[in-house]
Amino acid sequence: MFLPENSVSSRFEVWNDGAGSASQGTTLTAGVASSKGSWVTLKSSSSFDCAGFQINIGAQSAGADWSVDIGIDDGAGNVAILVPNIRHTAYWAAGEGTSNYTFPVFVPKGSKVVARCASSMGSTPTVQVIVIGRGKNPGGHPGYSRAVEIAPQSAGYGVVIDPGTTSHTKSGWVQCSASTPYDIDAVYFACGTDLLTPSSSVRWLLDFGIGASGSENVFLSDVLLLTNSSRGMECQHFGPFPFRIPKGSRIAVRAQCSVTNTFRFMDVMAGGLVL
Repeated sequence: MFLPENSVSSRFEVWNDGAGSASQGTTLTAGVASSKGSWVTLKSSSSFDCAGFQINIGAQSAGADWSVDIGIDDGAGNVAILVPNIRHTAYWAAGEGTSNYTFPVFVPKGSKVVARCASSMGSTPTVQVIVIGRGKNPGGHPGYSRAVEIAPQSAGYGVVIDPGTTSHTKSGWVQCSASTPYDIDAVYFACGTDLLTPSSSVRWLLDFGIGASGSENVFLSDVLLLTNSSRGMECQHFGPFPFRIPKGSRIAVRAQCSVTNTFRFMDVMAGGLVL
């Protein structure tokens, strides 16, 4: 159990060596559609042990979904990924809004912190990131070792859910992971509209379940998601939530929606934190 005493972070450090002087974050360039670009150094050597970090993501190119990896380079080009496929959406205009995540993942002193990105766009678009390391986590948690995917990304977006042609009714379950690769101690996720821009307001309720096909047990229910007219869903993300998922578990999602037209589709990317 982690008690709140001495839980306030005493130190922060911005990992933004590559930003230049243009009042911006570090620029990452995606590869061709759905492919990761090259690793870019955020910090050549972190100054102290960090129990976690925050990442801010803002797109310089519009009309796309994004996924960003954060990792540690051993100095020889070998990268251990700390958090894979952190999601950002920029459906409407470049620079409109940022996605801000906090991950209680440990980064040791002296680490070369790097990042890369992929996009759903067919060219080589760019995104900006700023990552801030912190010395302590709320509650004194020492930090997880890494994050792993539960609902993987493809083409910059996640597992697609069709809520079906009956409004306000939960769909069938859609599998995210047939077998989780590790014991997971916390869950986080981010949602989007499957690259669609609705022409009217749309609402969803999202469930997560665990268990064999046909025997799923809901462990997180009725997460509310919204869009307004002529706007894709901003990157709505949640967690991490402390929830124990044993290695080898099957994870699935389902949803209900307020509409039954093409804009009922949504997608979800999810990850788990590993001690």
